[in-house]
Amino acid sequence: MFLKVLAILVIAGGVGPTALAQSCEVAKSVPADHRSLGSGSATVHYKGTTSVRGGQSVYVKIKNENVLGVSYILTIENDIQPPVTICTYNAVLPPRATVLLSGALFADPPVSWKVTVEIGDESDAGVLTYDVYSVPPPAPPPKRKNFRARGREEDSPWGDLGHLGIVLSRQAEGAEKYWHTLSCAARGQFWSC
Repeated sequence: MFLKVLAILVIAGGVGPTALAQSCEVAKSVPADHRSLGSGSATVHYKGTTSVRGGQSVYVKIKNENVLGVSYILTIENDIQPPVTICTYNAVLPPRATVLLSGALFADPPVSWKVTVEIGDESDAGVLTYDVYSVPPPAPPPKRKNFRARGREEDSPWGDLGHLGIVLSRQAEGAEKYWHTLSCAARGQFWSC
């Protein structure tokens, strides 16, 4: 049965990156671990497009800044080559209202998201603003810069191990000078050594 359905979809031309797209889901609130990673606006003559890197889900809060209702289309894509549409949503947003929509993708984070908000053909004027929320990608590890050598901080590609090498080399230099001084004193060459 599955193969018959698949064959019908292939013959009809419905299998491809956009065939997997579904309707974005209306959400009640942004999860606590999500942060605003981008924002933008859309007008009749300009599609608002924002690309962010985040977690496996993305939330888009769209606000109608007008005194009339505005038709809009939201498209959420996985921003890879070629882009894969995750979900779309088309509706009319009432005046001064806000809607929260979400899309998700099962992939290893960070996920590259591309969010596009545009005014629909039913509206001849309007301005929409939007914010994009997702789990922020982890920050890269900081460079190790916590040890001091010769009175100044130095970077070490080996971290604390590099610090140990610098300390040991400084101690070896000091010991060498100490033994040199002792050998001069033993020979009675205090001033010429």
